[in-house]
Amino acid sequence: MTNGVNPSPGGILGQGVSQKQILASRVKAGSSWFLWIAILSIINSLIARAQGGLSFVVGLGMTQVFDGVAKGMRPEGGSLGTASIVALLLDILVAGLFVLFWRLTQQGHVSAFATGMVLYGIDGLLFVMSQDYLSIAFHVFALFRIFQGLRAGQALQRLLAAERFAGASPVTPT
Repeated sequence: MTNGVNPSPGGILGQGVSQKQILASRVKAGSSWFLWIAILSIINSLIARAQGGLSFVVGLGMTQVFDGVAKGMRPEGGSLGTASIVALLLDILVAGLFVLFWRLTQQGHVSAFATGMVLYGIDGLLFVMSQDYLSIAFHVFALFRIFQGLRAGQALQRLLAAERFAGASPVTPT
């Protein structure tokens, strides 16, 4: 175990895979949750606009609130109005933020993991208020997986810093 992250499950290091590759893989795995959250949230919103009854538990509660408010403002049997368009724009904005978290974490910005986790955690509180236990459980699971990516990102940064330090030429006094 190195820096709180086990880089060698099942002895994989002995099989020619470097510690950096394993950590980078874990960063990408944790990071990918942001992309899936964004994609499935937009799909949920499109389904809501089509008045379908299906939704994905991995989606964002914020987008569901936007969609619900827009649906409540639509006259019975009425067409999609301004509220629905505004809700869709807000859905895209929030989902776009999660795409940004995905992109930044893929590039090694560990702070984007933390920021995204805080926002997704706050989003999970919406499901606590509505007592949607399946969505709460999934939020907790997704946060755990994202946290694993965060930890791997931190370990990878430490490893890269150690490599830079070890490879630096010694400073000679002048």
